[in-house]
Amino acid sequence: MDPDNALVKAKDNSESLAKPQLWPVQAFPEQKKDPHLRDYWQVLHKHRWIVLTCFLVTVITVATATFVQQSVYKATATIQIDKAAPNVLKFEEVSPAANKETDDYYQTQYKLLMSYSLAERVVRLLRLDVNPEFTGTDAPGSASPTWTRFTNLVNLVRPRSSMQAASGETSTTESPIVQSFLKKLEIEPVKNTRLVKIAFLSTSPELSAQVANAMAENFIEQSIEQKVGATKYAGDFLAKQIQDVRIKLESSDELLQKFARQKQYLVLDEKQEQTTKQLSLLTDALMKARSDRLAKEALHRQTQGQDFQSIPSVLENALIVDLKKEYFRLQAEYRKLSETFLPDYPRMVALKSNIEEVKSRLDGEVQKIIDGLRSSYEAAVKSEHLLQSSVDKQKQVTLKTNEDSIQYNILKREVDINRELYAGLLQRMKETAVSAGLDSTNIQIADRAKVPLFPDRPKKLLNLALGIVLGLSLGIGLAFFADYLDNTVNKIEEVESTFALPILGAVPALASAERRKRLKGATNGQGAKSFELMMHQDQSSLVSEAIRNIRTSLLFSLPDNPPKLLLVTSAEPGDGKTGVSINLSVALSQLGSDILLIDADMRYPDCHRLLEQDRTPGLSNFLVGDAELSAAIKPTTIPNLYLLPAGQSPLNPAELLGSERMRDALELLCRQFKHVIIDSPPILGFTDSVLLSTFADGTLLVIRAGKTVRDAALRAVRTLNAVNAKLLGVVLNSLELHGNGYSYYQDYHDYYHRKSERRDSVMSHRDSH
Repeated sequence: MDPDNALVKAKDNSESLAKPQLWPVQAFPEQKKDPHLRDYWQVLHKHRWIVLTCFLVTVITVATATFVQQSVYKATATIQIDKAAPNVLKFEEVSPAANKETDDYYQTQYKLLMSYSLAERVVRLLRLDVNPEFTGTDAPGSASPTWTRFTNLVNLVRPRSSMQAASGETSTTESPIVQSFLKKLEIEPVKNTRLVKIAFLSTSPELSAQVANAMAENFIEQSIEQKVGATKYAGDFLAKQIQDVRIKLESSDELLQKFARQKQYLVLDEKQEQTTKQLSLLTDALMKARSDRLAKEALHRQTQGQDFQSIPSVLENALIVDLKKEYFRLQAEYRKLSETFLPDYPRMVALKSNIEEVKSRLDGEVQKIIDGLRSSYEAAVKSEHLLQSSVDKQKQVTLKTNEDSIQYNILKREVDINRELYAGLLQRMKETAVSAGLDSTNIQIADRAKVPLFPDRPKKLLNLALGIVLGLSLGIGLAFFADYLDNTVNKIEEVESTFALPILGAVPALASAERRKRLKGATNGQGAKSFELMMHQDQSSLVSEAIRNIRTSLLFSLPDNPPKLLLVTSAEPGDGKTGVSINLSVALSQLGSDILLIDADMRYPDCHRLLEQDRTPGLSNFLVGDAELSAAIKPTTIPNLYLLPAGQSPLNPAELLGSERMRDALELLCRQFKHVIIDSPPILGFTDSVLLSTFADGTLLVIRAGKTVRDAALRAVRTLNAVNAKLLGVVLNSLELHGNGYSYYQDYHDYYHRKSERRDSVMSHRDSH
């Protein structure tokens, strides 16, 4: 039958064209797309129960913790800490507050406000050691011990201010009451000002204001007490230092006078000037003599070599220059005559004698110059040695004179220093005495704490809002983490991008409403509708539409020669390959041709049970020779559909399925039936499907959405490709429509289904009239 003219039977036995295709057929996979906002929504919808559970648990927990908390009031006092106290005196005070220009001054003050000693002082002043809020005894209106422990647990996880945290780390827990007091105390500097807020938390609004004001007042009193104590300490210290310095001054002055008398200081000063001047003159003369000696030494060293003709004294001597000219002239004349006359020629002999005479005179003059340079050099050396000796002697005299002067200056400087130090200490002693009588401080109260009218904690709306945000954030985070851990195939796009295979169709998952409908049908005696027979029992369902889409995809996959022998398999058990095999066989049989379904899963056969046929004789009985093929093929209750059951489970199913007898039987069956569908075992773990794929005209790989692991499916595809199996494409089974972007398929189906029902109702009403 031509697929283009394929007809299906309607309820009223009339023929009509098949309903519009609901499932997209991709001949080739699309390129992987960038994530879309819709993809994130699908992840949240898929894991909506995780999001909802985390949201509800978090919000309920936060709400419970918020509403069982006891109301806590917060009163705040503000103090101003200046860099210096009022400048009543013209001099600087000796109190610790005097040095306030350092960067850590204010940090020190903040730490002092959180100090254990100040807290203990306020606790003792206000008698908080007998207050029920600090002693832990039950008071009217106080929370029960159980709720108090629960509240303390909540307070532990609530963030505190930085000053609170710091105090908790450094405080000494000598008294539990003081420690509890410090936990309720908050110190907050006002940014870009010299103001500091002192806040106290208490279940009593009056007590919170009372403690805040007491903290400010006692901090000022403590500062004044520290200044007075420091002033007294400074006075005692100065008195001792004055006594020590006076003794040193007297001793140093006595040593100076004694040394001046011994060395006659006035004569010593004049002698030092004379020796220094004499040393300077001798040093200058020595430098000149040394320069002269170096120059003469260079000329003398040049005469020691063979090339002394280049000495300036030789080159510039007029007599030597004339002798050289005469010598060169006679030499030239002698060479010229030697070309004509022999050496013993009288004129040649006379000329030779003249040359030797001139040469002798020239050497004599040069030697005189060399002797003169040597004598001059030796004289310069002697002069330098004499001056060096004089300088050394003068240095000894000068050093001795300077040592006495230096010693005198050292003694005098010590006397001056002691005198200045003594005068300064006396002045400071007077200033300290005046400062001790003043009662000034650089700290003052800027704003006193008032009794709060409304509680500061718990902030119910804020806590609920944070709980909602936290619950949603935690739920969304866990949802995406669960999706990240999910390594199963869930969407059509994942199949296209992961396996690079065409999608022949997608079978939707049975909705809960449809499941209830099936159960209701079973209780009414109509019989339950199974997924495996959905194509036969409910042809208007979404599952049936999906199967018809797969049928169309297969018939048009090879339009000129549609595959006759189809193998349906999966990567792992439970992917729904048997249901796809039966429904596809039913869909092909509805085209009017005979279709054979072979149950080749000899280990776990199930087709005979679903189609209500006997298991034996079957395929295994035929392959071992116990039954004829015609006897093993059984017609089913579905028109045009025949079943070849698996038969008894053999010990060697792989050998039987890969035998020549199996190959010959399949060739025979393909000639007898329009299409032959083989329901085979899963690929991973068994070789049965791999062997059968080499016989088939095409193989369908069933992947169950939300169950089949990507790696397992990839291994199955690689296994089929390794034997050159004709893998036609993938059938995605149990696809969840809602939340995965495919809900419009459901809407299209419902629209056409309602339209068909209305049309059937109108036709039925017309027939009745």
